[in-house]
Amino acid sequence: MKFAVKSNLLYDAALTPNLGIEAEFGDCWSVSADWMCAWWGKRNVHRFWRVYGGELELRRWWHSQAGEMSLTGHHAGVYCQMLTYD
Repeated sequence: MKFAVKSNLLYDAALTPNLGIEAEFGDCWSVSADWMCAWWGKRNVHRFWRVYGGELELRRWWHSQAGEMSLTGHHAGVYCQMLTYD
C-alpha cells in the first residue's frame, strides 16, 4: 500500500494551513482525506477569519501505460467537502 502526503498551495497562499493524505488500495483505487484550519483574529476591531473543515475523496485511476506510477494520470472520483467559515 502506498501513501502520499499532500498540501494545497492555494490554501497556503490564503494563509490557511492544510494537510492531506492519500492511500492507494487495489490496483487502481485510492482514498484521499484533507484537513484545513485557520483561526486568525484582529482584536482591536473584532474581526476574525475562521475557516476549518475537511475533504474526502474516493478515486478510480486509469493508467495509460503498464508500469505507470500509481496516484498519477487521469482519475474520476466521488468528492465531499465540509467547511465552516466566518
